[in-house]
Amino acid sequence: LLLLLLRLLQPLQLLLLHQQLQLLLLRLLPPRRRRLPPRLRQRTRQRQHRIRQQQHRIRQRQHRTRQRQHLTPQPPPQTQQPPPQTPQRPPQTRRP
Repeated sequence: LLLLLLRLLQPLQLLLLHQQLQLLLLRLLPPRRRRLPPRLRQRTRQRQHRIRQQQHRIRQRQHRTRQRQHLTPQPPPQTQQPPPQTPQRPPQTRRP
């Protein structure tokens, strides 16, 4: 009985060993980038581009305010206010 059990368990052990080896190899190999379908790839590229642009703008703004502070430490940095919205008129109703 014991021999039979061992014989049955042997392929299982081999399989487990094989899986562990594969995991190790995968960890050792440099991480590969997953290939996305072109549409998705384009979308992620656009998103990354937008994010990079935003970060660049933020950095520029910080740099400008820092320079301004070095030049004139008195005035606080002004935040641009959005233009005031024009009040919307109610639609005129025609009188007969």
